[in-house]
Amino acid sequence: MLEKKIEAGRKVAAELFPAENSIDAAIIATARLIIATIENRKQARLTMSDVHMALVAAGEGVTTLIQSRGAIASVHDEVVELRDRLNLPTKGYGCETGCAPTARDRTGLSIVS
Repeated sequence: MLEKKIEAGRKVAAELFPAENSIDAAIIATARLIIATIENRKQARLTMSDVHMALVAAGEGVTTLIQSRGAIASVHDEVVELRDRLNLPTKGYGCETGCAPTARDRTGLSIVS
């Protein structure tokens, strides 16, 4: 029974880590887009006003991505808490960094206890 729970944890981790890394990659790509827009505005002979709404939209996008990152981090916390409640081993799931549980809400949404 324990081995099945451990295997299930490994399967969840196999999907969780790519989700976390994909969001980080999207945040980085959006930040690079913002930088490229600002740096290349002059070369394209555009005014600040010409690119302003594009920067606003990109800023809203990166904010949304960061909020999504918080939600996925909360999923990670919940999985770790479940692991601990089931008394499963703390290692062997492929976590790239420490996976200590936290009760902090990273989404900006209120948590009902």
